[in-house]
Amino acid sequence: MKPKLRRVVLIGSVIILITVGVVSFHYFNQKLISIHQHFLYCQLITPEMSPNDALRSLKSIRSSDYIYNENLQEVWGNFSDPMTNHLFGGPSRLSFRNNQYVGTSIVVEGSTWLPVNCHGEGW
Repeated sequence: MKPKLRRVVLIGSVIILITVGVVSFHYFNQKLISIHQHFLYCQLITPEMSPNDALRSLKSIRSSDYIYNENLQEVWGNFSDPMTNHLFGGPSRLSFRNNQYVGTSIVVEGSTWLPVNCHGEGW
């Protein structure tokens, strides 16, 4: 192989490997976040829980700041630790009806709330 062609192949291979690495890292990071959110909001906090039980569970997690709004029947809060916040999602609100847990929404990009899907694929 000519030196120029060898160099082009080497640079092209490196670019492809870096791209694959970045895409794989992003995919596995999103999967890890999904697993953590599903564990916390779908398995640790169950439909039978009252707001006080849910608050107790959430406050047992390091650096959590949650409060219960009786008028809206929602628990609002966030995690101040950046790693915990990254794994479990940004500000969240847990909704209750008749003192029973209904579901969780997590804020995404400012003011858009995205529900945590407890019945999605793979669960």
